Amino acid sequence: MPEPVRKTSAKQPRLEGEAPECALPHVRVDWTDAELASLAKLASSEPAKPTDALIRLMKG
Repeated sequence: MPEPVRKTSAKQPRLEGEAPECALPHVRVDWTDAELASLAKLASSEPAKPTDALIRLMKG
């Protein structure tokens, strides 16, 4: 007899659809105020222009 289907809410449905019974890793990062400010500045700034070396590598 097949096992009954358990209903759970997926926190990451795409990942849990691939491996629904696996325990997902969890990491806690303790950020300092300076690190958070630096990350906020980086995330809100304009993206850097690609270098010539990167363009060459991507073109193959």
